[in-house]
Amino acid sequence: MFGLTPPDIILASDCFYESQDFEDILATVSYFVDKNPKCTFWTAYQERSSNRTLSHLLERWGLSCKAVPLESFVNDNVRINGLCSRKLSPDHTIYMWEITRKT
Repeated sequence: MFGLTPPDIILASDCFYESQDFEDILATVSYFVDKNPKCTFWTAYQERSSNRTLSHLLERWGLSCKAVPLESFVNDNVRINGLCSRKLSPDHTIYMWEITRKT
């Protein structure tokens, strides 16, 4: 990791599953953002409990988070197993976040 060229974009999906891993993930993102201030971390996040939050960890690691509307990714013409992509997870709250260095 230390010898890698700093990335411009980090993509992740469902990496915020176990609460005890949240800080390690954001510490790693912070490391890469320190190496490349233009680096952005894009992640999908499924809210599993309203008691879990990243706010204090984002603050601790000097990061900010912007919600990206899922509507910007959804297209009624996209079908997976015959389902419209808009209806793939009607029972879950899913977010797309863009995390960057706090300015």
